[in-house]
Amino acid sequence: MHSHWTYLLLLLWHVCGSLFVSSFSRGKKWKRPTHRCTICIIIAQFTVAVGVIIWTKLEVESTGSPLWYIQCAFITGGVYASRLLTATMAATLLFLTSKSVSFVRDLQRWIVPAALVIPVILIALMCAIITPRKSPMPDLRNPNFQLGSAEGAVSIFILLFSFIVTIGCLVLHQRYQRRQHTEAYASLIGNNENVESTTIETRNVVDVEDLITPISPAPTNPCGLDNNCTFQRGLCAAATGTLDEYEAESDNERETRNDDDPQILRHVVFIIFLLCSMFIGLVLSVGTMIMEQMTGVYAELAFLDVAFNFGQPLIAFGIFGLDPSLGRLGKWLKNACQEWKARQKLQLPDEASLSPEARMIREQFSRCHLRECRERISMCRRRLLTVYEGVFSGTDLVNWLLEADVAQNRDEAVRYGRCLLESRVLHHVDGTHHFQDKNILYTFRG
Repeated sequence: MHSHWTYLLLLLWHVCGSLFVSSFSRGKKWKRPTHRCTICIIIAQFTVAVGVIIWTKLEVESTGSPLWYIQCAFITGGVYASRLLTATMAATLLFLTSKSVSFVRDLQRWIVPAALVIPVILIALMCAIITPRKSPMPDLRNPNFQLGSAEGAVSIFILLFSFIVTIGCLVLHQRYQRRQHTEAYASLIGNNENVESTTIETRNVVDVEDLITPISPAPTNPCGLDNNCTFQRGLCAAATGTLDEYEAESDNERETRNDDDPQILRHVVFIIFLLCSMFIGLVLSVGTMIMEQMTGVYAELAFLDVAFNFGQPLIAFGIFGLDPSLGRLGKWLKNACQEWKARQKLQLPDEASLSPEARMIREQFSRCHLRECRERISMCRRRLLTVYEGVFSGTDLVNWLLEADVAQNRDEAVRYGRCLLESRVLHHVDGTHHFQDKNILYTFRG
């Protein structure tokens, strides 16, 4: 790894890591169990960065000196701590789903210090027992595995343990979430049946055939994301008779709820990136154990391992740093992104420039099909880290136009959809794409 690339990476690391930690500290997010693990990972990576700075200044002849042991302890101990803290974060997500927050906080009082102390003990034992050897190829030095095969064996143990625990906790986390959603839905159905049983005598009997349209009926719950959008929360509140309480919720309570948001999805994405780093590190550790000479594949894996290990603060900043709740920097970055997207907006014709066909299609669709189409295809969808309410894809609209015999083929349906977009009946969620028969999200206006 060349020195100028090292300094560039470390410079980006310090800028993003410092802003990330200061934003979390100023916003008091460090008090949350999930964010506490994230900050501990960034601090562990800070020790790695300090060790790499020292490593770049050392000569090959300095191997075995006190300064050499210090940088080795910083690099190796920081990497081991970040691996164990990743497993700790995954376990935190699991217990937040299955246990109480107080239980998680009590558990973290023991797990987090253990994840920081165990690497210190391991690196102290390795430095005391293993005698370092000078690298036979000074130009191909690597800050990892400076203690040779013994360090590779310890790394394999740490990586296997952290990898298995992290994967297992993520799988169990998803299963607990689905179970909770299923139980909540069953409870909602039971409440609905109880309410219906008290008023069944006052209802008129209607044949099922009279309620079915030629098109297959819309699902009872158009939202595919349980408890993740305000639209579904409103439906659930209305069904259980608590809509008035939901609407009467004070602004202070809503702000408190947002402040306590553990940002589960963002942390899951962060853990997935860390799992990729673990997998590359595991392959590289096994290669260090069994390979006698460096090959091209080994060199590429070493580069990826260094990039993932030392680039974790950059990944964390990319996932969490654009959150407006992280202070002025986050708001400025998000405003800059919004301004850039505004310059990419699709230019639509004004009302006077609309063709007679577009006006006719707008009137026909708004009068005859809009309500039914909205009920059929509009739903809540997640795209990346954003949840969109009442949206549909271009393919969904094309399929509905064909099923409702509004269009005869897909090309005609696409022209129909383009007329609807130009006449502002629907629009792209970001306003940057015209209507296409693709998995691009649109929504109806109004």
